[in-house]
Amino acid sequence: MRDIMRDYLKNNDISIKDGTDVNSIMRDMMSVLLEGALEEELDEELGYSK
Repeated sequence: MRDIMRDYLKNNDISIKDGTDVNSIMRDMMSVLLEGALEEELDEELGYSK
């Protein structure tokens, strides 16, 4: 997980200066995770795909 975070920060040229930056990054990552989980649920449970 640390490697993924490190690569994400490096590849997107993101620098963390304070807690606000951390919160923003975490919010972005959480939205990506939730979107992926919901899409997978639609595929598995309902047979829909995006």
